[in-house]
Amino acid sequence: MKRKTFEFLYENRSSKGIDVWLSVTDDCRNVTFPGASPTRRTSHPFLGDLYFFHLDGNTQLSMKAEAGYWDPVGKSAEEKAFFLRSSSLIPVDEETLQEAQQIVRDAVDDHAKVRLLFRHIRDHYKYSTKFNKRGVSYCKASKKGDCGELSALLASYCRSLGIPARVLVGAWMGKNEPHAWNEVFLEGKGWTPMDVSIAMWTFFRHPLRNIGATIKYGVFSNKKKYEEGIEGNRVVFSIDPERELTPSYSSVDPPTDSSTYMIGDTRLAWGFDSIQNKAPYMQPIYPRLNEEYTKISNRDLLGNVTIKPAKAVDRTTLLMKKYSFVIGVLLVYATILMDWFSVAVSASYAASALSTISLGIFALLTIIRKEYNLPILVLCLLFVFSAVGLVY
Repeated sequence: MKRKTFEFLYENRSSKGIDVWLSVTDDCRNVTFPGASPTRRTSHPFLGDLYFFHLDGNTQLSMKAEAGYWDPVGKSAEEKAFFLRSSSLIPVDEETLQEAQQIVRDAVDDHAKVRLLFRHIRDHYKYSTKFNKRGVSYCKASKKGDCGELSALLASYCRSLGIPARVLVGAWMGKNEPHAWNEVFLEGKGWTPMDVSIAMWTFFRHPLRNIGATIKYGVFSNKKKYEEGIEGNRVVFSIDPERELTPSYSSVDPPTDSSTYMIGDTRLAWGFDSIQNKAPYMQPIYPRLNEEYTKISNRDLLGNVTIKPAKAVDRTTLLMKKYSFVIGVLLVYATILMDWFSVAVSASYAASALSTISLGIFALLTIIRKEYNLPILVLCLLFVFSAVGLVY
């Protein structure tokens, strides 16, 4: 798995102090906090470190680190038991058990059971970010959810059958690209990553998401691979969506309902409440805001995260790929406008030629980096042939 560097920045926009808890997994290296020092650090045997900061008014918290991704095989009985527990976001009850048993039918092998559960969610649920209630019960009732909801549902089904499962909370490479996925513990294989939400983004089911994710994130062209693997262009911030907070989280009255959600049967004011002293989905922080936050944005709850490849050559080719695509598309539109308004032929030809070269560079780098699916591969080959023909 390629290592990455990531930078995190959070700003207290109020004039009063706030508290921030920050999660760092064991796979992070060279963790530094330029200009700030944690008030407290709490280590966990398999969840990683939790840092606590008190930020004075109008101050910033920044973190820099190197990170990768791991797939450990041997795990303690304590860890396996932890990821079999029932929780607010991942309930394990008789109803879930009966549903899971109906889905896996007569399968006796854990790997086969997990595969059937994965395919059931993939085929019978819809990926969506348009909902105002969170929790497995709402996800099952509406048959839709985002990456966090679908991952929690898969973990709930697996745990009900006695298969340890966890939800990883992290982000894609890029800026502020949060994501969540699963790992399921299979004997002989260890923690096996899988991503049911990305597996839904097939060309015929979600054509725009499929193409966009392939270009932007370099996801697998064959979505079946996500049944027991991930492409690796991501970083893990938290290994559980409900992290116990130290020191304890004391709820405050929210000045607005703009960040209030139903999570299961509980109303949670995000950034003002906790789930029984547990932080939901740390990516990588959970704050305790104050009454000055009457207008709350994502940066107030999540901060800003930028993830880049650690190696210079990988970082350079990724940037060249993205910018050449953007420049090429803009020049295509410019050429169309020039032709429409009968601008000088030489200017239109120059824009067309530059767009061909830019898209050819994008296509070549996409093929070299192996970040394509079949439709994009066909387009890339056409772009490369066009660029070669133009240069020739």
